[in-house]
Amino acid sequence: MDSSRMQSSPPRGASPKVQPSSPAGSKYSLDLDALGSSSVSSSPVAERSVPRILSEDIDGPTDFTINMMDWMRGGRPLRRSNTDGGAAITTGTPSIFRTNETQMQPTVEDYSSPARPSNPTPLGGRTPASERSPRGAVGRSSMLSPIQPQGGASQYLMSQIERLRSELAAEKEARAAEKASHAAELERQGVQHVRELQAATSELRATREAHATEIHRITVEYSQQLKAAFEGAASDASRAKAEHAAEIERMKAQHANDLQAAISASGDSNTSHAGEIKCLRAKHDEAMLATTRASETRAAAHAAEMAQLHSQHARELQTATSAADQLRDAHATEIQRLKSQHSRDLEAATAASRTRRNSRSSEIAQLKQQHAEEIQRIMDEHKSMNKSLDTAITEKVRTREARYKEKIATRDSKLAEKDTEIQELKAKMEDLEKLNKSIGKELMRAWGREEFGDTGDKQKYRYKYAKAQAV
Repeated sequence: MDSSRMQSSPPRGASPKVQPSSPAGSKYSLDLDALGSSSVSSSPVAERSVPRILSEDIDGPTDFTINMMDWMRGGRPLRRSNTDGGAAITTGTPSIFRTNETQMQPTVEDYSSPARPSNPTPLGGRTPASERSPRGAVGRSSMLSPIQPQGGASQYLMSQIERLRSELAAEKEARAAEKASHAAELERQGVQHVRELQAATSELRATREAHATEIHRITVEYSQQLKAAFEGAASDASRAKAEHAAEIERMKAQHANDLQAAISASGDSNTSHAGEIKCLRAKHDEAMLATTRASETRAAAHAAEMAQLHSQHARELQTATSAADQLRDAHATEIQRLKSQHSRDLEAATAASRTRRNSRSSEIAQLKQQHAEEIQRIMDEHKSMNKSLDTAITEKVRTREARYKEKIATRDSKLAEKDTEIQELKAKMEDLEKLNKSIGKELMRAWGREEFGDTGDKQKYRYKYAKAQAV
C-alpha cells in the first residue's frame, strides 16, 4: 500500500448525502459536500453542538485517528516515533480535538445565516501545497460540523439529566428536612404537652397538699379548742364544786355559830331569869319576912308571872329552835339549788361543747365536701383541657398530614413527570448515540471509498496500517 496516498486527504468530489440508518428517524444527516468547499467563509448548516467522535463510539481500534489527525493538520508529515517499524500509533483522545474543540463549535452567525453551496475541487487539481493551505484546513475542519449538533444535543440531554437529578436530590433533601422538622415539631409538641400535664399534675398535687394541710390544721385547732373547752369546763366545774363546798362549810360554820349564839343567848336568859327569880324570892322572903306572911294573892300572881315567864322562855327557845331548823332547811335548800344549778351549768356546758363539736364536725365535713368538689372540679377541668388539647393536637396533626400528603402527591406527580421526561431524554440519547456510531461508521467507509475506491469489501479502518512518511 502506497504510504504517500495515505497521507493525502480524502477527495473532495461531490458525494451523495448519506442518510442515517437509525430506525428512530433522526433529524441529522451527513453532508459530504462540505469536504470540497473552496470558500474560506463558507459555513455549514449547524443545528446543535455535538461532542467529538471518540474511538469508543466506533467498532474499531482506539488508534484509528492517527492519520486522521495528520489529515486534520493539513497533510503535514507525521512525527517519527520510536516504535518498531516506524508506525505512528497513539492512543486516547487526540489533542487536536481538545485544543480546537471551541474553534469547531458553530457560532451564532452559523445558526442564523443560511447555508451557502460549496464548489468541489477536481481530483486532478489537488496538490500537497493546496492541501496544506489554510483554505484546505478550513474546508476540512468544516466537515465535522454536521456531527457537532449531536454533541450539543448530548450535552443538552446530559445537562437536563443532571439538572433533573440535582432537582430530585434537592427535592429528596427538602422532603427529608421537612420530615425531620415535622418529627421535631411533633416531638416538641409532645414534650410541651407532657410538661403541661406535669405542671397541671404538680399544681393539683400542691392544691391537694394545701387542702390536706388546711384540714390537718383545722382538725388540730379544733382538737386544741375542744381540749381547752373540756379543760375549762372541768376547771370551772372543779372551781364551782370547791366554791360550793366552801360555801357549804361556811354555812355550816355560820349555822353552828348561830346555834351556839342562840344556845348562849338562851343560857344567859335562863341565868338572868334564875337570878331574877332568886332576887324575887329573896325579895319575897324579905317581904314575907318583913310583912310576916305576904299576901297569898301576890304569891299567886308571882307564881303566875313565873309560869308566864317560863312559858315565854319556852316559846323563845322553841322560836330559836324553829329558826335554826328553818336556817338549816334553807341552807340545805340553797345547797340543793346550787347543786342543781351546777348540774344545769355543767349540762349546758356539755351541751354547748357537744354543739360546738357537732358544728365543728359539720364544718369539717363541709370543708371535706368542698375540698372533694374542688378536686373533682379541677380534675374535670383538667380532663376537659386535656381532651380539648388532644383534640386540637389531633386536628392539627391531621391537617398537617393532609397538607403533607397533598404536597407529597403533588411532588410525586412532578417527579413522575420528571421521570417520564428523563426516560424520553434517555431514549433520545440512545437514538443520538446510535446515530453517532452510524455516522462514524459511514464516515470511515466514505473515506475508505474515496481513498482506495469501491473494493467491494467492507473496509473501514485502513488508516490503522499507515506508515510514517520519511521527513
